Amino acid sequence: LSPTPLMSKRVGAVREGIAYVRTRPDLVLVLACVLCLGGFGMNFQITSALMATDEFGKGAEEFGILGSVLAIGSFFGALLAARRTRPRLRLVVGGGMVFAVLQTVSGLMPTFTTYALVLPLLGLSVLTVITSANALVQLTSAPEMRGRVASIFLMLAIGSVPLTAPVVGWLGEAFGARAALVSTGVATGLGIGLAAIWFLRQREDFKLRDSARSLAWTHARRANLHGVQTH
Repeated sequence: LSPTPLMSKRVGAVREGIAYVRTRPDLVLVLACVLCLGGFGMNFQITSALMATDEFGKGAEEFGILGSVLAIGSFFGALLAARRTRPRLRLVVGGGMVFAVLQTVSGLMPTFTTYALVLPLLGLSVLTVITSANALVQLTSAPEMRGRVASIFLMLAIGSVPLTAPVVGWLGEAFGARAALVSTGVATGLGIGLAAIWFLRQREDFKLRDSARSLAWTHARRANLHGVQTH
């Protein structure tokens, strides 16, 4: 294996990375899933605190328990990610949709215990999506663009959380913790679903264009075989 040549720092490098991502519908879908998950789903400190105090009347100790059970699910998600030999796009999309459903369901749990039982599954699903998305970005990007695409990935995965945290906090204060969880879960699923529909349409367009080019090439060869000059 030959080492990838170092890319020099220059003006417009980030713009080139964004332009490259726009030519890759699969990367757009992966980054859209990460954006939805980070923006609407990864605000556990806010939602769990509101659920523990406002909905169940618990204190700091119970809030700590919620954080611990969430971490257990995340831990097993990381272990499962290490066992996978090849990340798949469907795993990112499917894991994101599972997370959206679990987030919505968690807001409907009637007791502290049932809510706590859902959190490990939430942690497992979010780690599955993030690790699979990161692996896809690293393995499928062109070597000269890998660092730029990875930077975009980190910006969306980490930077989107503090940007939407005030909105999630406002929803919890104004309409209650359950409404915040349900609305963010629905928003996550809707965003990922729309991104998946867009990706499928883009893939069909690519297939149609490839078929049209193949058909044109076949006609050109047949015409050439019959002594017709083609250009």
